[in-house]
Amino acid sequence: MDTSFVTIRNVCDSNCGKSLNLRMRLIRNWKVPSVVDRKYKASIELVFIDSEGDRISAMVRPFHVRQFDSILNDGQVYIISNVAITPNDMKFKTTSHKYRLIFKRETTIQASIDDMSIPKETFHVLPTSKILSETRDDAFLIGNIN
Repeated sequence: MDTSFVTIRNVCDSNCGKSLNLRMRLIRNWKVPSVVDRKYKASIELVFIDSEGDRISAMVRPFHVRQFDSILNDGQVYIISNVAITPNDMKFKTTSHKYRLIFKRETTIQASIDDMSIPKETFHVLPTSKILSETRDDAFLIGNIN
C-alpha cells in the first residue's frame, strides 16, 4: 500500500475515481435505521478526523454494513482507501466539509497504530459576537460536550 496519505482538506471532486489513501481517526459512528421501511437494514454514519484536525463524514450503506460493522471502533486510527467521494448535500450535516465519503465493496480499511498526531477530538471555539452575527444554519448539527 502506498504510504502517502491525502489529508481531509484535500479530498475533493477532482479525487473522484482515484485511489486515495486516508489516515484518520474514527471519532463517532452510529447506525441510522431506514426511513423507508423498518425491515430494511440500518446504514452506518461516521465522522473522521485527521492529523490537521479536519473532519469529514462518511457512510456505510446498508448492504455493506456486514462487511465493515465489526471493525469500526470509535477512537481507532484507520488507513482507508478506495472510497467514493460525493457532495455533502445531506439535509443535516455532521461536518462542514463540502464532500463526504461512501464506503463501497472495494473499500479497504486497516486498523493502524494509535498515531498521537491525530487528535481524539477538536473544538472550534468562536467568540459570541461572531456566533450572533452569523446567519443561523439549522442544517449543521451541533451538540454538547459530555
